[in-house]
Amino acid sequence: MAAESAEREHIERVLHPERVRATQPAVSERKKEVPTLREYAVPFLDGYLPGQKPGVLKHKTQIVHTHLIPFFGDMRLDEIRQSDVDAFARIELRRCARKTVNNRLAVLSTMLKYAHENQVIGKPTLRCHVWWQQGGGRTDRCRGC
Repeated sequence: MAAESAEREHIERVLHPERVRATQPAVSERKKEVPTLREYAVPFLDGYLPGQKPGVLKHKTQIVHTHLIPFFGDMRLDEIRQSDVDAFARIELRRCARKTVNNRLAVLSTMLKYAHENQVIGKPTLRCHVWWQQGGGRTDRCRGC
């Protein structure tokens, strides 16, 4: 039954493509617009953080506005690449401790995971953590582990 139905639909698409196009939404309507990090900061801070302690809320809000938005603000959430995260970490490591940079990267990671949970973007695959380097090479262990 299902195979016959699929075959009929396929024949209809081949013989009468104008009918199919008229019933399908335009490509721009189908593609969901992904917000920039700056645009998504408000829903993230309002939706994810309300249950947090006031000090944690203040600290994460400060990280988003002071560090993440200036660097990633105009990038769409699905356009943030590992090379962008690595560049951010390199710049931050020039002036901050590794732990501080990892805290900032953790907020970025949480924001991307929250966006995925709300079906704004696909599953993020970024590594948002700075590893301890001994002798210039990357190790699989963090210094504090």
